[in-house]
Amino acid sequence: MHEEKIKDNQPDVSPTFIYPNPVSNIAVLSIGVEHGESSLRIYNSTGEVVNSFSIPEDQNVFSFEMKNMPQGIYHYILISENDVIASGNFNLLK
Repeated sequence: MHEEKIKDNQPDVSPTFIYPNPVSNIAVLSIGVEHGESSLRIYNSTGEVVNSFSIPEDQNVFSFEMKNMPQGIYHYILISENDVIASGNFNLLK
């Protein structure tokens, strides 16, 4: 269970997303919201955290490798100051 609180003023369509989707090796997170020091958490389809990254304050583009992960659907959350500021899904195809 996530302990982070989702902000009430979050828009329905997030300006933050991962591309390309589907991912084959390198994923790029485009962050379309202002943020402080943040944490990106990647979850597999069973809800297990499979990777976590620190993202410096106001870095708007962040790349990470998925080549050692099995093919499937993944979920991500971006956390800043204990609030979930973005979340979504992406597919990994090999």
